Amino acid sequence: MARLAATGRAYLPSGTYKLSKPLVIPPGVLEGGRVTLDFRDADPANFPDRICVLVKGAPKTRLPDLSGNLTIGADLFRFKAPHGLSAGDAFQLSGTVDFAGNGYRHYYRKGEIFRVEHVVDATTVRVAAGCRDTYRAAEVEVWKRAGDRFTQACTSLTILGRDDIKLSLRLAALDRTVIDNVRVERGKHSALSFTDCFGIRGENIVARQFSDAHEGYGILVGNSQDVRLRGDVYGYFNGIAVGGGLTKGGKIGMNRDIHFEGTGASDPVGGLSGANFHGNTEYSSYRGTFRNGVTLAGNKNEAHGEFIGGSGRSVIRFGEMHGHEFRVSGVARTNGADLKIQHGAIHQPDYGMHARYGGRTVLDLQLHVAQATRIIWWRPQKLSRADAVLELRLDIVEAHPTTRFMALRRQGSKGRAFPSVELRQFVLRDDRVPIRWWVDSDTRLGGPAAANALSAKRAIISRAQAYK
Repeated sequence: MARLAATGRAYLPSGTYKLSKPLVIPPGVLEGGRVTLDFRDADPANFPDRICVLVKGAPKTRLPDLSGNLTIGADLFRFKAPHGLSAGDAFQLSGTVDFAGNGYRHYYRKGEIFRVEHVVDATTVRVAAGCRDTYRAAEVEVWKRAGDRFTQACTSLTILGRDDIKLSLRLAALDRTVIDNVRVERGKHSALSFTDCFGIRGENIVARQFSDAHEGYGILVGNSQDVRLRGDVYGYFNGIAVGGGLTKGGKIGMNRDIHFEGTGASDPVGGLSGANFHGNTEYSSYRGTFRNGVTLAGNKNEAHGEFIGGSGRSVIRFGEMHGHEFRVSGVARTNGADLKIQHGAIHQPDYGMHARYGGRTVLDLQLHVAQATRIIWWRPQKLSRADAVLELRLDIVEAHPTTRFMALRRQGSKGRAFPSVELRQFVLRDDRVPIRWWVDSDTRLGGPAAANALSAKRAIISRAQAYK
C-alpha cells in the first residue's frame, strides 16, 4: 500500500492474500484482478483497533463559526472570520445540542454536509444545495472535510474477516468514493461499515455478518450523507442499518440521502429487520426484498418492495419518529406463528411520542397477513401534531381467519388522538370476517374508499371517547 499512498494508485494481482495484521488502505485508486484478503487465521490480539481493513481519509479541520442562523433552504453561509474555502470543497455543520435532531436519543443531534458552489468573498460562500434543517449559529461547529477519495477498481475484492474482530471493512472520512464488486464476510459488529462519508457509490456489494455477540449488521451506515448502494446483505440483527450512534470528532448527527437497493435479511430468531432506519435518518430509502421486514424511523424515509416477516413477528415497523412523512409500497407477508395481540403486521407502538413535524404517511400495500389479528397497530403516545395523516391504499389478500383489528386508538392520557385516517383504496378479498376499526372519537375516517371499507359487511366501528 506504500505505492498507493505515494502515487494515488496501486495494483494487486489476482490471488488470495493471507493476512495476520490490520491492513490500512490509503485513499486513491486500487486496481487489480480477483483479490481475496483472508484474515480467518489471524490472531485477534494483533488487531488493537478491532478492524481488519480500514480505508480512511484525512481528519477534518475546524472552520470559523457562523455569523448568523440558518433557515431551511438557505444557501448563503457567512462566517465570523475568513474561511479559506474554494469552489468544490465540502464542509459540514455538526450540532452540539443533545436531542436537537430527534428526541429519542441524546446523541441524535443536528448536522449536514454541504459543497461550495461559489466563493462570494473571504467570509461568505454559496452552497450547491440549501439547508434541509434550521441551524442556530451558537449550536453548531463548522468543519472542512479533507475531500479524500477511494476507488475500488479490482475486478473483485473479497474480505474474509472473523467473528471475534469487530469490523471486517471500515470506510471513514471519505468523499466521492466508489466501492463496486466488493464481498465482505463476518465481523463481530458489522461486515461493512461506512462512517462520516459523503458521496459513496457501490454496485454489486455482498456483505454478510453472523455473530450475535453485539447485535450485528451486514452493512452499517452512520454519520453520512449521499450514499447509494446495491447488493445483497445479511446481518444477525439487521441486514443493513442506517444511523444510530454518534462518534466524536465533528461528525454530523443526521444521516440523509442514504439509498439501498437489493436484498436484506437477518437471523430468523434473533434478528430485528432485513433493513433498519434509526431516528437520525431522513430522505432515505430501501428498495428490494427484505426478510424479517423493515423498520422505519426518523422522517421522510421510504421502503418499497416485498417484506417478509419472521414467525410471529411484525413485518413493517415504525419507531424513533421525529416526523410523520413516510412512504411504503409493495407486498407484506406474515409467517409462521400468530403475532401477539399487542403487535400488528404493520406496527407503530409509540407514534408521535417525539415527533416535531406533521406530514402524511402513505401505506400502499398488498397484505398477506393471516397470522396477524391486528392488521395495523398505529397507536399514538403524546401526539402533539394536528397535521398528521395516515393514508391507506390496501389490498388485503389474506387476513386472520377469526379476528381482525385496525388498532388506531391513542395510548395513555397525554397528547391527542390520531387526527385523520384517509382510505384511498381498500380491497378486502375475504370479507367473511369484518374488520373492527378501533379508533378514538376524535379521529376522522374518510377518503374515497371509506364507504366501501367501512360498510356494515366489512367493518365494525368501535369508537372510544378520547381523553380531554
